[in-house]
Amino acid sequence: MDHVIPPSRGGTDHLDNLQLLCGACNNVKGDRTQEYLLARLSERAA
Repeated sequence: MDHVIPPSRGGTDHLDNLQLLCGACNNVKGDRTQEYLLARLSERAA
């Protein structure tokens, strides 16, 4: 379970702010936003 917007950046534990991520994606995302993760994944796919 991961936060779309991390609590450290003002995110909450509301269902709309939670997502399932694999361990590797969770490590890439860290305490950053969903947009950061998507950008990093699209870089790796290119």
